[in-house]
Amino acid sequence: MERIKGLIIKIIKGISIAGLRFPMTMVCLIAAAAIIFRLIAMNMSLPLLEQKLVFTFVVGAVLGMAVQILVERLNIYDRRRIFAYIASLVLLVGYFLILLSALEINAEITIRSFVAVFALVCMVLWIPSYKTEVNFNQTALIHFKSFFTSALYSGVLMAGIAAIIATIDTLLFNVNEDAYAYTMTIIWVVFAPVYYL
Repeated sequence: MERIKGLIIKIIKGISIAGLRFPMTMVCLIAAAAIIFRLIAMNMSLPLLEQKLVFTFVVGAVLGMAVQILVERLNIYDRRRIFAYIASLVLLVGYFLILLSALEINAEITIRSFVAVFALVCMVLWIPSYKTEVNFNQTALIHFKSFFTSALYSGVLMAGIAAIIATIDTLLFNVNEDAYAYTMTIIWVVFAPVYYL
């Protein structure tokens, strides 16, 4: 029992350290989860403005990760760090303003956003290996393993919590069907990326 308790405490400490290390990413992930919670509660389709906000928060989460890794790689721990965060926020606001003028979220916007996220992910993989003894292959392998570990833990957690909710619904009292959607949102939008980080 002590071993399980120690493991849980270790995981919680690691998640909180990741959250403090990547503040912009955490804010964007939590904001995206809040929008999804609102949609689940209101049982409605995604309005256009909220679609644009979700796209913005996804790009912002990856942008925040790239900026933090860049700041750490360049050993910027003074006032210039604040300028890096401000520049990333300006880029994010600019991205949202570009999306704001669109009349609908079409394939062109989706592809452009996907390309932006892909380029930022490439930066996240490349920056730590730039002019260091750690090569790109090692960095990419670390991220690859972290991604699949996070996906595996999240999948197991999802199955376990879904089973608990189903058991409570069957044996004790009726559980609102939205409980599954809220739980999956927390697991896949917030927990999985933070555990990856």
